[in-house]
Amino acid sequence: MVIVRNAHEGQRLTDDVIAVDVETTGFSPKWCEIIELAAVRVHDGAVANSYASLVRPSKKIPYQIRRLTGIDDTMVEGAPSIELVMDGFLRFCGETRVIVAHNSPFDFGFIRPHLVSPEEFTTVDTCVMARQFLPELKHHKLSDVVEALGVAKSRFHRAKADAEMAALCYLKFVDMLRDKGIEQLTELN
Repeated sequence: MVIVRNAHEGQRLTDDVIAVDVETTGFSPKWCEIIELAAVRVHDGAVANSYASLVRPSKKIPYQIRRLTGIDDTMVEGAPSIELVMDGFLRFCGETRVIVAHNSPFDFGFIRPHLVSPEEFTTVDTCVMARQFLPELKHHKLSDVVEALGVAKSRFHRAKADAEMAALCYLKFVDMLRDKGIEQLTELN
């Protein structure tokens, strides 16, 4: 299990990161679309600000996704296109190129096709961190990890709330890693 992908020398655990979450029309980036994207900046060890937007998909939102997320077709009919949302996301990221997500291959898998240079980004997976730091948990879903770490809960399966909770989990894991003398992202795998 890989915690960090594409890490570079000099990237510190305490550097700014962007925690992200996407809500989608399904599980495959090849066949499904983003319907909500949120990003939360972590700066100086705290959640600093956020970016969130619904996204207008090209197809109807499936029933099981509407039920899970609460996002329906009427909510996204006037939403911006994925291109406009990604432009806003990249402006929000600025120079920060470290992305944190709970199950980062999923979230970044949906974001990657919309990036000109995805190789510029380092990704950190809080789900894999949870498996290492919280092996006693039966499951490592975000809701289980949030509860185990004592992070303030919010509504799950909406992008902004999930991104905020992933950011808070990341900060807890950073404290645990620093207690072990780990300071660099390259030291995590």
